[in-house]
Amino acid sequence: MRQAENADTILALTHGRILTPSREIPDGTLLVQKGRIAALGEASDLTVPSSSVEIDCGGKILVPGFIDLHLHGGGGFDFCESDGLTGAARYHALHGTTSLLPTIGPVERSELEEILARLAAGYPRDREGPLPRLLGLNVEGPFLNPEKAGALGVDVLSRPEPGDVKAFQDAGAGKIRLMTIAPEINGGMRGVREILDAGIVPALGHSEATFEEAVEAFSAGLRHVTHLFNAMRGFHHRRPGCAVAALVDPRVTVEVIADGHHLHDGTLKMI
Repeated sequence: MRQAENADTILALTHGRILTPSREIPDGTLLVQKGRIAALGEASDLTVPSSSVEIDCGGKILVPGFIDLHLHGGGGFDFCESDGLTGAARYHALHGTTSLLPTIGPVERSELEEILARLAAGYPRDREGPLPRLLGLNVEGPFLNPEKAGALGVDVLSRPEPGDVKAFQDAGAGKIRLMTIAPEINGGMRGVREILDAGIVPALGHSEATFEEAVEAFSAGLRHVTHLFNAMRGFHHRRPGCAVAALVDPRVTVEVIADGHHLHDGTLKMI
């Protein structure tokens, strides 16, 4: 039997189905001390300290909290709305998200800078209940290809001009962490470099980039792809396009919309 130290500060989650990166524990106990996992294992092998606060999970699944890098709102709230941050974040907290990047779609420049400043300020002081940690901000645009605008408005898209990215980062108090760009548009590659210079991870998305153009962008430092295959050049066996370029490059991470509608199940299995 093993017992964690400082039992007076321990929360014991017992009889849960614990999923870790390497194994599943069908009937497990997890001990939390001062906000960190102190121990976990089979319920039969782990002693619950007598002074701990115990919660019987009754077979419910225990997993690490979800980290969501791309979401525009939730629960009827939009992060771009003046009161949307807390409402949307609370909705995601109820579904297991513990950290997130509120995402802003392309809007008029003055409005974008206003939204960035508001979200950068974080939750209001009078918030109630636990909310996910805000890891920063995600900006999807406005430097996107109008031919692949998808559900986004074409009239608010633009090509990057020198200084644009810095102005956005300044408006967001330096908290922009991820920014989508179509590298093939006029000024796109310069935009990729300015995004990097601003301390932001550039992501390819809403793009008609060819395989070769994507490879050039990845070599320049672009490291992520926004909703792979959606709103981007499709696959052809002789012209594989930017999506395939991302899949074959180990430096690049990708995200998908796995809702059964945006991508066919076979596409998800291939990815």
